[in-house]
Parts: sequence; C-alpha cells; structure tokens
Amino acid sequence: MPQLRQFLIAASLLFAQSCLADSLLFVATSPVPQGKFKAVTEIGAKYGFTVEARFAERLQPQQVDNLFKGHDAVFFDAARSHMQESVKSRLAKVLPGLKTPHIWMRDNGPLAEGFPQPIAERLHAYYTNGGQANYEGFFQTLAAHRQGKSLAGIAPPFIFPDAAVYHPKAPNLVFATPAEYFRWKGIYPAKRPPTIAIAFHQIYIGAEQTAFVDDLIARIEAAGAIALPYYAGVLGPHREMLTIADQPIADAVINTQIVLDPEGRRSELAKLGIPVIQALAYRKGDEAAWRADPQGLPLIDVPFYLSQGEYAGIIDPIVATTNRKSDGEIVVIAEQTAAIANKALKLVRLQRLANAEKKVAVFFWNYPPGEKNLSASYLNLPKSLEATLRTLKSAGYDARPESEIVLINSLQRLLAPFYRDGELKSLLADGLAEKLPVKTYRAWLTTLPPAIQQELHERWGEPEKSAMAIREGGESYFVIPRFAAGKIIFTPQPPRGEKWEDKEKALYHSTKAAPSHYYLAHYLWAREAFKADALVHFGTHGTQEWLPGKERGLSVHDYPLLAVGDVPVVYPYIVDNIGEALQAKRRGRAVIVTHQTPPFAPAGLHETTVKIHDLLHAWLAQDDGTVKQKLAADLLQAVKKERIERDMGWSEVRIAADFRAFVDALHDHLHELAQTAQPLGLHTFGTPPLEKHRLATVLLMLGQDFREGAARAAGVKEDDVDEVFVGDYSQLSESAPYQLLKNYLNAAVDGKKDEKLTAQLNEKLSAELSAKLAQAQSWYADLSAAGEMQGLLAALAGQHRPTSYGGDPIKNPDALPTGRNLYGFDPSRVPTQQAWAAGRKPPRP
Repeated sequence: MPQLRQFLIAASLLFAQSCLADSLLFVATSPVPQGKFKAVTEIGAKYGFTVEARFAERLQPQQVDNLFKGHDAVFFDAARSHMQESVKSRLAKVLPGLKTPHIWMRDNGPLAEGFPQPIAERLHAYYTNGGQANYEGFFQTLAAHRQGKSLAGIAPPFIFPDAAVYHPKAPNLVFATPAEYFRWKGIYPAKRPPTIAIAFHQIYIGAEQTAFVDDLIARIEAAGAIALPYYAGVLGPHREMLTIADQPIADAVINTQIVLDPEGRRSELAKLGIPVIQALAYRKGDEAAWRADPQGLPLIDVPFYLSQGEYAGIIDPIVATTNRKSDGEIVVIAEQTAAIANKALKLVRLQRLANAEKKVAVFFWNYPPGEKNLSASYLNLPKSLEATLRTLKSAGYDARPESEIVLINSLQRLLAPFYRDGELKSLLADGLAEKLPVKTYRAWLTTLPPAIQQELHERWGEPEKSAMAIREGGESYFVIPRFAAGKIIFTPQPPRGEKWEDKEKALYHSTKAAPSHYYLAHYLWAREAFKADALVHFGTHGTQEWLPGKERGLSVHDYPLLAVGDVPVVYPYIVDNIGEALQAKRRGRAVIVTHQTPPFAPAGLHETTVKIHDLLHAWLAQDDGTVKQKLAADLLQAVKKERIERDMGWSEVRIAADFRAFVDALHDHLHELAQTAQPLGLHTFGTPPLEKHRLATVLLMLGQDFREGAARAAGVKEDDVDEVFVGDYSQLSESAPYQLLKNYLNAAVDGKKDEKLTAQLNEKLSAELSAKLAQAQSWYADLSAAGEMQGLLAALAGQHRPTSYGGDPIKNPDALPTGRNLYGFDPSRVPTQQAWAAGRKPPRP
C-alpha cells in the first residue's frame, strides 16, 4: 500500500509537470509582422506552451538584462544577415551568457544550441515556411521533443515554393505555377475574364496575415474578374508568375511589395506592358493614426515604398492597410482597398473596350484667370487639342476632328459663365453644356464623412447658391460647360472658388481651401453622368492634385480623390517640371505622359546689344587717343541707355575708376547673354518643332565644346572661336556649328546614313566631334515628339507606360524621347560620385 501511494504521488507529480506550460521566447526584428505572433501564441497554447514575443529594436536597456530569464527555449526570428546583426547589436550584453536552448531562424538554415540538429532543422522548416499547418507541426514537434516522444504521426513541414500563386480556398493554399492555378479554377487562360494579379510577400502567408490579400481577392472576384495573387522574390523577376507559355495572363497588377530591385522591375514591366498600381501599408501607427496624419505616408517610407516603385513605373499609390495597435494584426481599410481594386478593373476595361466605345473627358485649364485664357505651361493648347483629335480619330475613337479656330472659339465660350452672368442658358441652348441635378450631387454628398459635409457647408453654404446653378421646373441644376467632339468632350477644369469671391489666383495652389460644391459636382458629372472611361488633364498644370488632403498616401475622402474617384487619369505634362509632376502622380492618381519643352536656340544678340558689342570690339582694337575716347563715351552711353551696368552691378564711380575692367566684364556679360538658351514659342503636343528650331535645340544640347570645336574645324581663328554666337540672333543658321550639324544630319536619308557623305564630313573632323555628331543624330530623332501621341494612346488603352527621368533636355538629354511616365528619383544617380567620395572620407575630429 505505501508503495502504491508513492507510485500514485510520483505519477501525479509527473502528470503535473507534463501539464506545466513551457515558456517560449521569440525575439524578432523588423520587417517581421507583429501580427504573426497572434497566430503563434494561439497555436502554441493548444500544445501547452506560453509564448512571449519581443522585438529587439523596441527593447529598453533595462529590459535586455532579464530578457531570457524564465524561458525554456528561445527562437530568434531574423532571417537575413542584416537582421541578425541588428539583433546581436541590441542584445550584445546578454547573448554571450545565453545557456537556454535556442535556434536562430536564418534564411540559410538554423543555427542551434541545445537542440539536436535534426530537430532544429525540422523546427526551422516549420517556422520559416509558416502558416497554420506548419505552426501546428512546429509545436507538436517541440512538445514531442520536450517530452522525449516519437515524432511519428506528425505531418512533415510543408515547404512553400520560392514563388507561387495563392488562394485562401485552395487545398494547399498555393500553386507552383499560374497554369496549375487556372486549371484549379477551371479556366482556359486564352479565354479568361479580366485578370488582376496581386503581388505580395510570402511572409504574409507564413505569418497568417493575408487578410488584406483575401480582401482584394474577394473584391476582384465579386466584380466577375479573376484574382491572381502571387508571391515572388523582391530581387528577382516576376515574369513566371505573370505569364503562361511566355504570354501575359494578367491584365493589371496590384503591388503590395517593397521594391528593392527598381532597375530589374522597370525593365521587366516595360517588356510585359502590364500596368501596376501600388497598395501601400501605413507603418507608423494604426488606422486612427493614419487618418489623423497629414503626411499620409511617412517621409522615411518614401524611398523604398514609393520612389523606387515610381522609377519602375508603378502608379497610383494608395494606402490600403494599417496595423492594429493591440496586437499588430494587419487591418484592411475597406474604402481604400475598394479604390485600388476598382482602379485596376477600370484599367482593364480600357484595355478591352473598343476605342470607338470609349468616352474620354478632357479637362483644360483657365489659368491665369481670364475669359479668353486657354493655358498650359509652354504648350500650344488649341493646336495640341486639334492634333489630339486627329490622332484619336485615326486610332478608331469616336472623335470628330475640329480646326484650331473652332476649338478656340468653342472653348472660350465655355469659360464665359465663370466671368459673366446670364451665360448658362445660352450655353445649354447651343448644345455647349449639360445639366446635373443638384439633388444628384446632394445624394452623393450624403455618402461622404460628416466632417467633409460640414466643411463644404460652412465654406460655401447650400449647393444651390453656386453661380453655376440654375432653377428650372422647380428643380435646381448645376450647368456643366462642355464641347463634344463625338465621344470626346472638352471641359474647363472648374474654378476652385466662386466668381463672387475673385480669389481664384490665390486659391490655385492652396492645399488648405476646400473646393466649391460646383468643383466637385463638375467632376461628379464627368464620372457618373458622362460616364468617362478616362479623364485627361491636358497640360501642366491644373488644380485637382493641389486640393486639400494628405501630402501623399491619400484617403479616398481627401478632396483630390473625391474629384477623380477611381477613373483612370492621363496627364500630358511638360518634361522639365519633375516636382509638380510628382504631385499629379501621388495626389492626382495620374499617369504622366511627358511632352517636350519648347525648342531652344542660343539667344544671340539683338539690335541694341549688337551695337554695344560692335562698339566694345572697336574700342578694344583702337589705339589710345581721341577716337578711343569717343568710342568709350558712345559705348558707355549705349550701356546706360539699356541700364546694362545696373544688371552687372557696376556703379558710375566704379566704371570711371577702372574702365578696362568694366569692358572685360561687359564682354563676358554679352557672351553670357548671347549663349543663353532662349525658348522659341510653344510646343504642340505630338508634333515635332520646325527643323531650324530642332537643329538649334540639338546645338545647345551638344554644348560649348562642340560649338567651339566646330568653329575651329571651319577655320575660325582661335581668338574668335568664342564669338561664334555673339552676334545677330537672326544669323544663327549661318554659323559654322549650325551648318556642320545641318549638313551632317542631312546625310541621313530615309533614316539611313549616307555613308559616303558622312565619311567625307568625318575626314575633316576630330574623333570627338564625330562622336558628338553621331549623338546629335539620336537627339534629333528624339525631338520628333512621336512618342507623345503614342504615349497618350497607350495610357488610354490602360497599358503600362515606361518611365524616364525628367528635366530640361538641354541639361539632361536622357529626358528624351518624351511620351513616357515621369519619375522623380533615379536610384542609379544616388549617391553621386562626389557624394560617395565625400562620404568615404573619415569625419573630422
């Protein structure tokens, strides 16, 4: 009996010990999702483990000292070497004394102490692949090991492929290839419905954090389209996940990944031609923090999560998720993911809809304010619209070509009611306007957050009060001026204010003043009544992208997005205005299609400055005496008449004290004026400049070394080489550099070089000049502007637009050819050689 009692006591103690939960510590570091440990904790509890998860970078120094105390095993969740180094740095004080069994979960295999290698490798495989089934296996295996039991009956780890297609309803969650996925779906790829791919990181499957992917899948499938969610490495190609038999099987992509290989992605997307839109995560706090954050996306996230994607050609960045404060779970912002899915679907609609059926609303600008002003930065708007209508017609659009004069007269009439009373009904009578019931606008207004409704009401009062509203048959209507040319309509972007305020100029760039009811109603008409398939904001630049809202990472309830909704926006934009183009991309949901600056030529000298230059040279050549004194007096009189000495910062006293120094400074000043790049008129979208203007632009692009080298090759004396362009501007085409360039480019016949003529020219030139002329031929071709209309048509077809760095083509010829999508940050240019050299120098003590 005593023996039985002892046996029962021992058995009960053993049972009690086996029921005591082992305490496990997981030490992680960014970018491991915090929400991962919710699933790990819940599953671990099922198998008798208590789980504590700590992020190394968040530990306070006093917490580090006792970090490992009381835990039975430690697991370091730091896959890559830089993550491991970060953890080791933070825990340098306590790691050397760690005796508790532990495993470093590295991407190149486990590093374990206190675990047999086979067990460590099995636990590593479960954990690094992740997901419900693998976490179950991880804790079953750990429990069996701790209790000295066999692993028989425990399912082996499921090893996820390096890249795969995912679906939450799939038997094993993933398919190794898109072909397998389509077979499971029962869909023949060649006859597939619209297909939207979703690129994400595999870690989200492993972390049980796929809610945002599942949300996008549900929205896409609810629209009758196919979702193609996949993961692939951030440093490798994605082509295999987007093609079958090398043919694209996705029509658009929603990217949720960080972009770490911008050059690779840029090249791949240009070849695939698939548009990619960006779904962003807000990483600075929870949903409430994002809604209150005026930045929208922290500046620290811009390089990797925004700029590098823009470089690759990824468009329309929208914040889609945040993290729950309590447990780090990823939280979907429903209206944001709806906007992303809708935009992707509408891009595919542009791809599949016949051009003849597409409706396009073209917005033009009225800035600076004025009843006759049809404006865009350095763009001849009427001629550009005329050319655009012809191009759209030839591409199969229902577009009625109109002459420049008809467009000028018609579009100016649309502006009249912004400046004069009594014009609305005449526009309606002449078929130059449409009506939008105010009750339709009010119904839409009630769908907006109360704060927006209140702000609009307090600022503008009732919608019916607008100067652009009329009353007919007991009902109020907004009047929308528009000129229809088939299914292409032209409409002035509405003023931000009302005409009774006369503050339009002050409001133009304001990011604080709410737009008027009419502003929003005008865009509502274009989206919902006209049912535009695309909006075109024609030329640099309008006001929509400057409306109040977050700096970037906007809410769909910020005014810029309230205006355009989810309709694709195409924005022809001058190539040298990078900074403001970024506003249109990040705040305006726009795809940029760059257009050229006006052509340029060396300014040369005009009548009065030619006279001054001639007097200056006459004074220099004259011997001392009465004649030279007379020349000096005439020169000084001519300079003062034009007030040039004031531009130079010379006083009369200073001139009198050292006239020779003044003459030298004046000479330099005239040379600088003569060689300054002078714009020649306006650019017409999609239309090459006149040949003489095109040649002059290339001449400036080639630089001073070419101009002086060409002058020497033509026999100009060395003392006169720097005088080539310092003369009458009208004689530019007679200069040696211009003639050499013209003759060389004329040697190209039907796009093929006249080798004999080229050889004759090259015999007389240095290798350096010949190389520059060969480059000139490429630049001359780039100035054809042919890519601009091609870019517009491609964007209206919902296609990916290849990217280019912007800037003044004279300073940055890489901005040519135009017609591409502008980006503002080129990782290949950072750091510069100078910055790198400076950074390598040791800091001064």
